[in-house]
Amino acid sequence: MGVTRLFDEAVLKAKQSLESSGIGSAEEQTLELMAIVLAGRAKSTLSVDAHLPGLMAVKFGGDELTIPDLITFADTHPIAFKAAGILVTDLVNHDITIPEPLKVWMLDVINGKKLKPPTPPNAKRGFKGQHHWRNIYICFAVDDLIETFGGQGMKLTRNPNSPKVTAIDAVARAMQELGQKTASYSSVRDIYETISKA
Repeated sequence: MGVTRLFDEAVLKAKQSLESSGIGSAEEQTLELMAIVLAGRAKSTLSVDAHLPGLMAVKFGGDELTIPDLITFADTHPIAFKAAGILVTDLVNHDITIPEPLKVWMLDVINGKKLKPPTPPNAKRGFKGQHHWRNIYICFAVDDLIETFGGQGMKLTRNPNSPKVTAIDAVARAMQELGQKTASYSSVRDIYETISKA
């Protein structure tokens, strides 16, 4: 099989792998999980049954997040704002009395006195941890290509002047075709190297 045809097949396989993993929504899902964890941490400070079928009350060692802490954080951080909304919804859905500070916050949101805060300037390229699953999916796609096409001569990486036909090139091309921001050879290589070392 020619190098060009092998590369084209690798791009197609990488694209299928990335699409099936949910690469397009990975960052949104990660942010949603971050908000759910924050809401769970705040819920863990309430004296309610933590075994309710709704939001799990999550506690991390001595790392406590009270309802007032969450509300203060929600005034400046969009993930915390979403977490407070998730917590209100969970409490209402399970007929649990909403604590007064959270009730006041909720009414302010309903009445338009509080709006979702903008993304902080230091997070314009994303929040810490936001890219975790996207990066894992990229690495899975690269590894899949090496496993599938490595025996046919496909290499993991290349020298700067070598033909652009490696597994990392194929994943970068697939990311471009899927309209993903992280779509250059160097960014995919850096992600792969970082995750591989972890």
